[in-house]
Amino acid sequence: TPELPDAIRDNYLESVRWLQKNTDYVFASFNSSLSFLYVALYRLDGVMNIAANLWDNAASVFLAMQTGCIVTRNDGSTWDIHAQSGTIAVDSQTHANLVAAYKAGFND
Repeated sequence: TPELPDAIRDNYLESVRWLQKNTDYVFASFNSSLSFLYVALYRLDGVMNIAANLWDNAASVFLAMQTGCIVTRNDGSTWDIHAQSGTIAVDSQTHANLVAAYKAGFND
């Protein structure tokens, strides 16, 4: 797997700092499809993925949608098959926090 460019990694770390400062979330790292699946199964509350391919997430996104999870691009806009990132959450508050964290880090 290629490394993330420094700018994207720095933005991602800023998003994590926002979550640490503004929430009481516990952080974990999984591969993208597994983490999305865990949200669909309600074993995790939410996931923000910044760099993924369709084949990494398509099946898990489908399952998450079928179980009633909120699925969007990281900026909160509608997720589609062209998205290279995604946020999935089991409730609107978790989703709002993940989108706010993303925007705090990636506020181009």
